[in-house]
Amino acid sequence: MGNIMSNRQHRQYTSVEINSTAANSDVLSMGKSAGGLVFIPTGATITSVTFQVSVAQQGGDFYDLVDSTGAAVTRTVAADQAFALPDELFAADFFRMVGDATEEEASVNFKD
Repeated sequence: MGNIMSNRQHRQYTSVEINSTAANSDVLSMGKSAGGLVFIPTGATITSVTFQVSVAQQGGDFYDLVDSTGAAVTRTVAADQAFALPDELFAADFFRMVGDATEEEASVNFKD
């Protein structure tokens, strides 16, 4: 039981906007995170998320995150579900999620 409580103390929760217009999506910092989950709320209409990364939180260029084959890193999502942040994301300083819906709120849980 002690380990479970200890692990929960090293979590950071935040609310984030995922938008179909990349410039309107919230920017998140990976910080020292070693993992994370994104929770898509009840009633959300979003069905897919792609990722963009940057070395600067504000004023920096964002780049599409691709895997080792050059394909965009994408997650299929649905309301009332959670998905893990992709492994490719953990080398990034900052990232944002771009969805296929105009505007959705989601919750992100980072684990240190």
